[in-house]
Amino acid sequence: MTAIVIASSLMSIGSEQIDTTIQEINKIPPNRRINEIPSEPFRLITAEIDDDILSIDVEYRGSQKMHEFVLYWNGIVTRSYPGQTQLYLKHNTNGDAGESLITKTLRFRLTALHIPMIITLRGDSDQSKRIEYGVVKRR
Repeated sequence: MTAIVIASSLMSIGSEQIDTTIQEINKIPPNRRINEIPSEPFRLITAEIDDDILSIDVEYRGSQKMHEFVLYWNGIVTRSYPGQTQLYLKHNTNGDAGESLITKTLRFRLTALHIPMIITLRGDSDQSKRIEYGVVKRR
């Protein structure tokens, strides 16, 4: 599998960076083990969806060097209503050993997913966030 990493356009506000680039989800084969894809430590702070854009706030240690975040999906969806799937966020420090605490907002386009969907976003180690995408509440 070849991962496509999109260079990010960043706006910095102090130690907070807002990624103005909207990235695509990187689809991997269902038989690929997500644990085989390396990731450096980071913390998932929040995740929310507006229209078809998933915004994720992350926190990590580094300096001003470019860090890459890639969102992976194996295409597996449960046969339920609404469908359920998992997305996996991976972090590459590109060798940055800086100690500054950096907060960054990432944005990903979700049009590859079909709605309605309940998404479990998995981050570093046992971190996860549950997000509803296009789910209509029943009364």
